[in-house]
Parts: sequence; structure tokens; C-alpha cells
Amino acid sequence: MRLCQKAKARLAEGNVQDPIPASLSVALPILQGAADEDRDELVDLWARLLANAMDPNLNSVRQSIIDAVKKMDPVDAVVLQHVHEAKIDFVYFASARGLDSALARGTAYNISSAINHRRMKSRYQFCI
Repeated sequence: MRLCQKAKARLAEGNVQDPIPASLSVALPILQGAADEDRDELVDLWARLLANAMDPNLNSVRQSIIDAVKKMDPVDAVVLQHVHEAKIDFVYFASARGLDSALARGTAYNISSAINHRRMKSRYQFCI
């Protein structure tokens, strides 16, 4: 099962020595959500949630997050990952606040680039 392998790898990356069993109230919805998922971006997201539920330092996965992931498409997972990796705390809306529109365009461009890079990578994988 890819989900378990990815969750174990995620725990190892975080140097979690003694993972705890995830509670059934959290593990069951994660496993149900991931059961029929074959798209890598979403399998990775489900694995991260499972790993977080098993990490004694975190041990917190909110039901609302599980519900949100159930509704996601792969592109949503890519955007979420980019926002996390780039440590984006907020996005400016230049027209709403009169802020520098270059900053707003830059953030939108970075997210768009991440999405397009992922799409191009997927296209080339099918061609090989």
C-alpha cells in the first residue's frame, strides 16, 4: 500500500523514532479518503495527514482538514504544497488594499509556475 509506505517515509524524514497509533476517529477517515486514490499528489497529501496523526510531537489532524482533502483535485494539492514550501502566510490582493500589485502578481506567478511545472512533468512521464 503506497499510502503506508509514504507515511512511514514521512515519519522517517521527520526523525520520528516512536510513532504512536493514530486514533480510529482520525485514521479511519484518512484511510477511507485515500482508499481509491491513485493520483500521486493526493496520495502524498493523505500520507502526510496519516504521518501527522502518528507523530507524537504533532498528533493533531483536524476533521475539517480531512474533509477539505476529500474535495481536492491534484492541482489543489500542488498549490497547497507550494504555499507550504514557500512559507506563504498570506496573499495580497492589490486592488482591495491599494498595495503593490507587483507583489500580488509575483505570488500568483510563483503558484502558477509550480502548477505548470507539475503539469509538464506529468506530461513527460507519459511520453517516456
